[in-house]
Amino acid sequence: MRDNLKVSYLTAIFFFIVAIIYANLA
Repeated sequence: MRDNLKVSYLTAIFFFIVAIIYANLA
């Protein structure tokens, strides 16, 4: 359960960072 939560957080952060980078490039 703990690992699953960590993965969810990492995925959310990764997606957020990618969105910011994409917005800066657009």
